[in-house]
Amino acid sequence: LVFVGDRILSVAGKDVRGLSVRDVQRAFASEPGMPVCVEGYRATDGLYRVTLIRANPEGAGIATLCNEACGAARKLYEELEAVREDRARVRDQVTELTEEVLRLKSGVEEANERAVLAQADWSEGHALLDRANEMLDGVRADLAKTQSELQEEKQRVAELEVQAREGDTARE
Repeated sequence: LVFVGDRILSVAGKDVRGLSVRDVQRAFASEPGMPVCVEGYRATDGLYRVTLIRANPEGAGIATLCNEACGAARKLYEELEAVREDRARVRDQVTELTEEVLRLKSGVEEANERAVLAQADWSEGHALLDRANEMLDGVRADLAKTQSELQEEKQRVAELEVQAREGDTARE
């Protein structure tokens, strides 16, 4: 605020040093309710800057402006409380979502571990299958050889039977 004894240096950015009181009053002329920036000097505090609101000449005055300011402050306080409540709700939701993300992440890690183990089991099973197929191929080769040998033996036995019958016939 501006006090008795203060020296007013400028009003609304206009240097008023050396002007008459009437000219300084004119410098304050503005629309009612509009801010006016005043720079001054006070012996106890030094240089200062303050913004004043021009009163409505039809009686709005300081009391009306104070009431309006108090109403606006109450409204801002209510809005602030609503924002705080919203912020608390959002914080709770973020906490819940963070916990859910951690649970999902844990599930994904567990699934990845299972997939790695399953792939290792599959690889081991595939290697066993390859070895079994190799063994089976060996058994098939042995079987084919044995069948061939058996066929040769049958052929020899048949030839021996023929020779034995011929020998029996010749002795008779």
